[in-house]
Amino acid sequence: KGIVLATGGGAVLSEDVRKALRHNGLVVYLHASIDMQMDRTRNSKNRPLLNTGANRREVLEQLMEEREPLYRQEADVIYETDGRSPQTAAREIAEEVRKLWQY
Repeated sequence: KGIVLATGGGAVLSEDVRKALRHNGLVVYLHASIDMQMDRTRNSKNRPLLNTGANRREVLEQLMEEREPLYRQEADVIYETDGRSPQTAAREIAEEVRKLWQY
């Protein structure tokens, strides 16, 4: 209670995780376009699924196709991150949460 939990990208694939999220808090889906994901992960060495030698864009597209419907299904709030700084995103999401929880 009273925490922000950032799950791993594949967490939503587990029905048990989705059930826990659904029953224990407010779920915010931070959506980023494939282009934005490409930009954000360009120099990352800590993303095993993207560092296999396969085409990075194709991997991201496949992951999004598999995961996005589940993210959208579970989300109480869907937030578009493209073109927004982390500070702006945090402020806008906090405002949305305040509205939903009416405080």
